[in-house]
Parts: sequence; structure tokens; C-alpha cells
Amino acid sequence: MTDIDTSRIAAEVVTTLIKQGAAAAAKGASEKMKSAWLKITSDFEPYLERTLNRNKYVRIICQKDQDIDLYSIYVPSKFRCNDKILYDSEVLSHIMESGNAIIVGNGGAGKTFFMRHLWLSLFKRSDFKTPIFLELRALSDLSKIDLKNYIRLAISSSEYLPEDVFDYFCNRGSFVFILDGFDELQDNAREYVQNQILELSSLYRNCRFVVSSRYDRRFSGWQGFSIFQSEPFDLLQSIELVKKVPFDENSKALFIKKLDTNLYNSHSSFISSPLLCIMMMMTFKDNMTIPSNMSIFYDNAFTTLFQWHDATKAFHRKRCLNIDEFRRSFSIFCLLSYYEGKIEFSESEIIEYIIKTNKVLSFKFDPYDIKREYVESVNLLRQDGLIYVFIHRSFQEYFAALALTSTLSDKFNSFISRIKRHSDDNVIQLAFELNKNIVIKEYIRPEYNNFLSDSVIYGNENGLSILSKFNITYEYRSFGDGFGIFSLYMSDFLFFCRHISRIKDNLNSISRPISFNFNRFSVESSFEKFVKRSKIAGDEIVARITFLPNKVEVAIKEPEQFKPTLKSIERLERELYSSFLPDEERMRSEISAINDWCKELFEKDEQRGKSIDEILGL
Repeated sequence: MTDIDTSRIAAEVVTTLIKQGAAAAAKGASEKMKSAWLKITSDFEPYLERTLNRNKYVRIICQKDQDIDLYSIYVPSKFRCNDKILYDSEVLSHIMESGNAIIVGNGGAGKTFFMRHLWLSLFKRSDFKTPIFLELRALSDLSKIDLKNYIRLAISSSEYLPEDVFDYFCNRGSFVFILDGFDELQDNAREYVQNQILELSSLYRNCRFVVSSRYDRRFSGWQGFSIFQSEPFDLLQSIELVKKVPFDENSKALFIKKLDTNLYNSHSSFISSPLLCIMMMMTFKDNMTIPSNMSIFYDNAFTTLFQWHDATKAFHRKRCLNIDEFRRSFSIFCLLSYYEGKIEFSESEIIEYIIKTNKVLSFKFDPYDIKREYVESVNLLRQDGLIYVFIHRSFQEYFAALALTSTLSDKFNSFISRIKRHSDDNVIQLAFELNKNIVIKEYIRPEYNNFLSDSVIYGNENGLSILSKFNITYEYRSFGDGFGIFSLYMSDFLFFCRHISRIKDNLNSISRPISFNFNRFSVESSFEKFVKRSKIAGDEIVARITFLPNKVEVAIKEPEQFKPTLKSIERLERELYSSFLPDEERMRSEISAINDWCKELFEKDEQRGKSIDEILGL
């Protein structure tokens, strides 16, 4: 596992580690810069101490009233990179020895726990770079997003770290920047933060950059970053986790008896996720059953949380909402906040959302009493410093789906236009479980009619007809010296189908070719040759690749001194066209599978409607 047991580190040892961490960055620096660094060390040491306390203690769903030591429950994770399975210690070695990394995984997969473990492991090592841990979600609230200044301010809050001093130590490779929660940024902030992460990683190549997130299609173009996808827990990992978490020992023993190979195979989507496994353990204590449906599972978990808090106390708290009122109130609160991309709140923002919720439901309850219910009685929100966050974002997604398919189902079409962009979240998938008819009618059929048909897939098998049909575009951004990044954009509907289709092994057969294995390397090679031919090394260029049925078009945002010839552009377009032909065939195969799944879904829906008409005599 790990040899750092922070719960047993004596205070004087912690002080020594903090001083070593602050001093490590200045090791080998010039006397002038070492002196400049010492001036801000008085700020940097408190930053390290705050980060140490924040990372070594965690709050988990079955122990909500107090923090516990991370390593008392930490179970080493496994990751997949280029079809190779690596343990977390191997990922750590890669980061130390090789380069930058993106840690991706679904909600509840343990990404943040790993990032905290990474920081603690590096913090202990005075022979390596000094780790800087930052939660990216805070950038969404800034009027101007400037990641570099945000890092400088985090390191030295009371005396602003001079840019030349920061640049000096970054150029020397003094830091590992651990950037947690790219997916928690609001949509309009992600593009800015992506570009700034990549620009900094290009500028400070001796530093390390580690980013965690749910999967985002942008990552397919992050040159210089290795993608490590969190592997689901196997049965032994899940059992080890259950044994470690603080919970009723008798209930844990009964649950572990149930956790055999057959149950794991039939419920792997729950048991293999650390968060969901703990929630399943909690609901099992009350229900002694294990649901196979994700939406039923979340409803059971909510019921357990609603009843459980007061059952662990010596008194019963007076509630202003019964369980049904709470469910409806919190679901609308979640839908409104999810729709607006909010995952953290000030107290005034919570109250503002509750006031809107009360108006929708015609509730007369005091908003502050409802907020207390959300936070204290049921604990679906928790306070984190001056802000409030969900105990886990998956609860926001479930309750948003519940409101979308029940209380506000008549507004489904109004909400879906924005929600469908979040194809890597689970809201539409959960809505599909809760009310399949409305999702088929309001989302799947319209999207299918816009994008899919046999004539599209089989009508023209020449050229790039599939890539052009699905609005797929590539954006290439060069930072000079042969360093470039790609961003891939495509229809959200395809990513939605990845979530809910029951096509065998769909994560591998649909997601990976589109998201991970798109033929970027030959494309990068073509662009690098183009940059060299055009003699623009050192200048930034941005190029957007658009697919047409029989050609590729490249539009270049030109640096002032860069005027590519028409001939050079046409040569690049011909090279790119050849590069993308294999991807056209792969996409045709994947989309054909999605098409077959949609047609089968519509057929079953029509048969169900006819059966209901027969039963009702209509």
C-alpha cells in the first residue's frame, strides 16, 4: 500500500516535513533566487500544512460527522494505460520518471483519493519535486481565469509570489502540479483552463502536471500527457474496502458474506465503484436486498440517509419536510443547479435556489429550515469551509433526473437542450431508467432522426461521409517547437448512446475508438511537417479541421508574420484526408451498432405501447 501513515506522524515530524517541502523547491537554486524564495517560505509552509491536513483527512458517506484518516480506508487502485494494467505505485513512478498524466474515471471511482495519496507520497519525499495540490473548480468563480496567477496566489497568499521568482523555479522543474477535478469546472471555463494547463506544461517542461477528471473528449489531444483510466475494483478490492470503512461490524460481516463471485458479476456496476459499494453496504443494512437498477439503488440510498441520521442519535430531530416533500424539493434544487452548472454554493446561493424551488412546488416552508434539512438532517450537502458541496455529485445527477422525469416532466424538452451536452454525466441515463418513454420521445427519437439512418450509414461508403455527417471537428493548437495539442468535438448523442446502450462491451467498442484511439498520431505528424515546411517554429498557430464527404478542409488562424501558401494548405489537406480514412471505417462500424440498438429500442417501445392499448381496451 504505502509506508506513509500520517495518523502516526508526530507534530515535530510534520513540522520537519513541511520545512523540507518548502526547502526542496530551492535546492540547487542561485543565492539570489534562494534568498527570494526564503522571503515567501513563511507563506509556503502554512500552505503545505493546510494541504497536508486537507489531504490526510477525508469525509466519507457512512461517517459524515467527522473526518477520518485517508490511509485507514485507502485501497490501492489500478489503472489502464494503452491496454496495460498498472498499480497506483506504478502510476506514481511514471509521474516521477516520465512525465505528465491525466487520471480519468467515473464518479465515485476514487480519483480524488488517489490524487490525495499522490500528494502525500510526494510530500514525504524531499528528494523529488515539491507537490502543489489545487482544486480546479475554484477557477469557475473567477471573473478572469488565470491559472498561473491562481497557482502563485495559492503558494503565497499574503505576499504575492513575484512572477520572475515563480518562473525561475518552474523552469528548474521544482514542482509537481496536482490539479484535481477538471470535470468540476463549469462548461464555459474548461476550454480556457485546458489551454492554460497545456501552455504551462509546454512552458515548464521540467515540472510535472497531473490532472484528474471524468473522461472528457478534449483529452484525446493532450500531447505529452499519458491517460490513466481508473479500473473498476475487483472483488478482493471491494471486500478490503468494506472491511476498512467505519460501520456496524455485524452489518459489514453479513454484507461481505453476500459478496461472492456471482453477486459481483451480476452487480459489478455497483460493487466495482468504491462510492457505490459503500452505499450498497449501507442500504443492505436496512433492506437486506441489492437492487440491479441504478435509479432504485439511489432511491434506496436516499431513504437510508433520510432515516439513518436520526437513528444514530439519542433524539429525533424535528423535520419541516416529510420524505416525499424532501425528495421533491431536493430534486428540483438539483435540477436547477445542475442545469446552471453549479456544484458548490455559498449559503446565499443555496437559499436562492430553495426560494425558486419553493415557488415551483408552492411550498411555504422557511428556506433556511429546508437548507438545514439538506445539510444537517439528511446530509446530502456538506459544508466545506465557507462553501457547500454535494456529498457526491452522483446524488445531484440522480435527483436532477428524478425532477426531469416526474415533477417537471412537462419541461423536459426545455431542459434537455443544455443537459444533453453533458453526455459524460449520468443524468440522461438515470432519466432513461426512471421514465424510458419520455426520454425516447423527447430525446432519442429526435436525435436519431437528425443523425442516423440506414442511408447515412450504408448509402455512401466512399470518402469521409460518416465523419462529415456527425459534425466531428478537430482543432490543432501549436505552441511552437513541434509541441501541439488536439481537441476533438463531436455529437453528444453518440456519447449518450455509449452510456445507455446494452451493446456488448460497449465501453471498448464505442467509446475507446472515438475518445482514445482516434488516429491523432499521423495527424500530428502531418501538422508537424507542415509547421516545419512553413518555417513557423516558435509561433503559435491554431488550425481547425473540418470533414467534408470527399475532402478535409483546414482553416488556420494565422500569426501576423505567417502567410502559408495555398499549395502548402492543399498538401496538408491531402495528407490529412488519407490519415482519417481508417477512422472513417471504424466510425462507420461503431455507428452501425448504435443504429441497430436504436431501432431495436424503438421497436420494443412501440410493442409496449400496443400492449398497453390492448390491456386498456383502446
